[in-house]
Amino acid sequence: MKKISIIRPDEKMRDAVKIVREHGLEPVCAPMIDVVKKKDEKFNTFLHMLGKGNVDYVIFTSTNGVKHMLENVSNSDLDKNRFIGLLNESKIVAIGEPTKVFIEKYNLSVDTVPEKYSSDGIVSELSKHEVKGKNIWVIRSSHGSGILIDGLKELGANVFETEVYSIEMPKDLTRQKKLINSAVEGDIDIFTFTSRMTVVNFLKIADDMQLKTKILEKMNKKMVLAIGNPTKEELEKNGIKVEDVPGKFTFEALISGIK
Repeated sequence: MKKISIIRPDEKMRDAVKIVREHGLEPVCAPMIDVVKKKDEKFNTFLHMLGKGNVDYVIFTSTNGVKHMLENVSNSDLDKNRFIGLLNESKIVAIGEPTKVFIEKYNLSVDTVPEKYSSDGIVSELSKHEVKGKNIWVIRSSHGSGILIDGLKELGANVFETEVYSIEMPKDLTRQKKLINSAVEGDIDIFTFTSRMTVVNFLKIADDMQLKTKILEKMNKKMVLAIGNPTKEELEKNGIKVEDVPGKFTFEALISGIK
């Protein structure tokens, strides 16, 4: 049975393991990123504008953005049900179908899902709308790509963003080092990377272990898969050949594409 690395955050690990086992693969798991709740100074501005009816679009680039936004609301003076009602008065954009499904669990209505699940896809989709002069809020992480913000500004929108979570290096690296040692020994057949920061942290840990050269050599003899162009570009920047980027940027689409 082929072994495949899964380096997603712990909260998404169970679903990923289920998917790879359904495809006859053996998972080797170690999260390369931790997702940590955050509330920046712009969040209260978002709530204020929403309360005044001055938010035309709200964009969610991940399920984590939805989750941590709602946690921040729960810790504010605004009633959660009142917030849900206010948010439904704006047009809600979800980066992909999994995010849409997650949003709808909270009685929120999603107006738009781009055909291509990416920042580029959102910009392309909203270019079909009249967004010039509209107030658009992006709910995102501290490591969000500038592609989305710049693209929306080019469409003439008034763009705001609030960071509701940060992506950090895991504190205990025991599992991560074990996975990297297994990879160097040739025990992993397929490598998966689900975001640019999973690549950055994976290679940083390997470098700290003085195994970066060996891991790069080994990966280029195996199959390397990536979700999203920023992830692919980060891998290629480090000299790693990438086999596939799925049309739909989901983990299930990534695994389904393995022949």
